Amino acid sequence: MKAKSVSTLLAATAAAVLTVPAVAVAAPPTAAAATEVSVPCDPARLSDAIRTADTHPDTTLTLAKDCTYRLTVPLPTITANMTINGSGATLAREDRGTPTFRVLHDDGAAVALSDLTVTGGRIEAGANGGGILVSGGGALTLTRVLVKWNFAGPGIPGAAGGSGGGIYIGPGGSLTATDTRVLENRSGAGGVQVGANLAGHGGDGGGIAMDAGTLTLVRSTVSGNHAEYGGPGDAATAPAASLPNEGGNGGGIAARQASRTTLLHSTICNNTAGGGGWAGPLKGGPGGYGGNGARGGRGGGLELESGSAQLTETSVCLNVAGDGGAGGPGDLHWGFAGGSNDGGGIDSTANLVITGGTISGNRTGTNPTQDSDGADGGGIRFTRSALTITGATISGNQSAGDGGGVSQSTYRNGGEAHFAITSTTITGNGSGHNGGGISIRGYGPRLDRFDPDDSTLTTSTVTGNSAAGDCGGISLTRNGVGLQRDHDTVARNHPDDC
Repeated sequence: MKAKSVSTLLAATAAAVLTVPAVAVAAPPTAAAATEVSVPCDPARLSDAIRTADTHPDTTLTLAKDCTYRLTVPLPTITANMTINGSGATLAREDRGTPTFRVLHDDGAAVALSDLTVTGGRIEAGANGGGILVSGGGALTLTRVLVKWNFAGPGIPGAAGGSGGGIYIGPGGSLTATDTRVLENRSGAGGVQVGANLAGHGGDGGGIAMDAGTLTLVRSTVSGNHAEYGGPGDAATAPAASLPNEGGNGGGIAARQASRTTLLHSTICNNTAGGGGWAGPLKGGPGGYGGNGARGGRGGGLELESGSAQLTETSVCLNVAGDGGAGGPGDLHWGFAGGSNDGGGIDSTANLVITGGTISGNRTGTNPTQDSDGADGGGIRFTRSALTITGATISGNQSAGDGGGVSQSTYRNGGEAHFAITSTTITGNGSGHNGGGISIRGYGPRLDRFDPDDSTLTTSTVTGNSAAGDCGGISLTRNGVGLQRDHDTVARNHPDDC
């Protein structure tokens, strides 16, 4: 089809107004032919093209080859189905002297983007989706797209930072990305404490965040993204307190509110969850101590909150869960640093299935809480859910707490957790407490209402792992937890296999 210019499409639209005689009989409706439009290398012409296409569903916009559209005002919100062929172009918000805005907003439409870079988005305080926002149940498809250097909004005082530095998917929305990269984006930092209330939580999902949505990644990479720190505590005089908040969860991806996540042949590496907020000065505190810092964020690579997730031949590597924030000064002593949080690679309360692939080189922060609770699961930490792993390798992960490779936690009042690990290698992991390879831990005075043998380890190897405490191989801690083993190898772990 011969492409039309934007001016030609506008003229054709104006000429298409018909006067219908009052007695005329309407002909049966016919499907409108899709329109294809070439967009010159001009941001104003691109805005015009999107506005016009929004009144002509299923329009295809083809951008000028390798053009950088330097945006000084927001592009129109997309509310009709359309395709944008990028042709190697870049959509870049100009940073100097330009108001804050995101680059693209899909509100309830089926939008397909290809061969395009989206960069420089920086959204207003507390808002989600620095680069791209999908709202109103929209369906976004990305093919060979780069989403880089975008920022969700920081929290106003006392409020959480925005989530989804690169992309945010709202309730009922979906994102399908193929051969796409989401790199070096940031969520919003939490706002500072106001009065006697907590500071704001750090925003979740440095790269991608979603609430009750659907995410599918195929041969795609999420790397170098950061969930931001929790809001700092304010100066206080006892009995008031300095109240910082936790860092953002899911340095790479945060899937919240029963979302569905599918990762196929993809890479989630080098992402970082947010650090905890630091405490402000405290006068008159107990024992002359200052206030304590807040905990860091969970899930350096992925935070999976309820729902379901499936990882197939996917690498989760070199991610870091959030460290705790610094304690504040007191009359005599500084307060304690906040604890590091769980799940260096993955933190999950979703039903998670991993087939093939690797979980390697991830770590929690370095500081567990004072009772050694937290900073569990250097590779994977899961609770209140089921974990199934088949044919994977879990290696070289490190936790400051329990479970260098895998940490399972079952709570008396919070639901049972169990795993089925088959034909998997767990090696070279380390724990600062118990269970260098695997930790299975129960919380609560009695857990015998759960089946202690729900978790299974079959035809797998747990070798060469280490723990600073007990059980370099597999640790079973507290009552009512257990493990069925069948044709596995647990050997050469330090200080012992248990």
